[in-house]
Amino acid sequence: MEQKYDLTEGNIIRTVLFFSLPFLGANLIQALYGAVDLMIIGWYCPPEAIAAVSTGSQVTQIVTCMISGLTLGATVTVGKYAGRKEPEEVKRNLETLESVWNNYQVYLNDEINFIEEEPMLHYPLMKKEGMDL
Repeated sequence: MEQKYDLTEGNIIRTVLFFSLPFLGANLIQALYGAVDLMIIGWYCPPEAIAAVSTGSQVTQIVTCMISGLTLGATVTVGKYAGRKEPEEVKRNLETLESVWNNYQVYLNDEINFIEEEPMLHYPLMKKEGMDL
């Protein structure tokens, strides 16, 4: 028997808590991954590598949170229109989300390409040893 969850009926606290568990779990796993990665690198690598992994973990966490926030915001608007039984508005919101997501991907790709350029490594006043990794 398939279980159906409806966010418009029933115990709202239980339903929202159940709905949020995958997001909380994903963010927790991402944070733990960064911590374990840093711990392992700390055991076997020089301080420059630790700095690089630490920075990379923070950037990854920020990007993950931005993606989660964007999708959760879209879920709210789509849920609102789905609850009102307005399929055209649901479709319009999903198309808007796709457009925003595509623009974000282009922006993120441009930022990654900019960061990979050699002069960008000099902006945060990084030590030369850290640039050679």
